[in-house]
Amino acid sequence: MPQLSLSDLESLEALNEALHAWIDGYYHRTPHSTTGEPPLERFIQHLKAARPAPEHLEAMFRNRALRKVGKDRVVSLNGRAFEAPIGSIGKKLELKFDPTRPDEVEAFDGPKSLGLLKLVLPHSNAKIKRSKRDFEMEPSTQKNTPPSGKVPFGQ
Repeated sequence: MPQLSLSDLESLEALNEALHAWIDGYYHRTPHSTTGEPPLERFIQHLKAARPAPEHLEAMFRNRALRKVGKDRVVSLNGRAFEAPIGSIGKKLELKFDPTRPDEVEAFDGPKSLGLLKLVLPHSNAKIKRSKRDFEMEPSTQKNTPPSGKVPFGQ
């Protein structure tokens, strides 16, 4: 840009200001050699063709991974364990997630969302008593008991 002065090159902020001044003051207002119209006027004429972004746009750009749910209802993703719904044991689920928010993982069984999965806390998970009768998890009544080496039925 021949319009730049030495003071415009002193810092990145000064260079950005000079660039924006050139874009707003010259480029947008000078007729283009191909269209014969200034770019800003041409843009404004076609604003009626612009559409709003769809709802939940961020969700459309999530990463995806297929994972099989273990018998303990746990599914692993990126070195973390998540608790899946009981009905998904043994199924392959599609997990959708934003890599910048690793604790927010949504599970899908086909097109149906199963909701956000809970992060498994290994310390808490080790103290949960599992009932084979109704498959509901109940907190253990024993506190701080050392492991016996026996695995309850259903794990």
